[in-house]
Amino acid sequence: MKKLSIILILAARGTVSFAQDTAYISRDRTTALFFNSAVKIIGKLPADLDVVQKGNGIIALRATSRIFNRRV
Repeated sequence: MKKLSIILILAARGTVSFAQDTAYISRDRTTALFFNSAVKIIGKLPADLDVVQKGNGIIALRATSRIFNRRV
């Protein structure tokens, strides 16, 4: 049982990707988020953010209007 739980933990560890909780997004510059593994943008995107998936592990963000303390 102990071996099985270790195998499951190691298998799940490779499939989970973590990012920062907060990122500074400006209208003047583009903010890029880099991930170690491939990511896919899903769900509804906010109208005041320009979100572009540049590659398998890169997402670029740019604000199109003023945003204050908004979680995406």
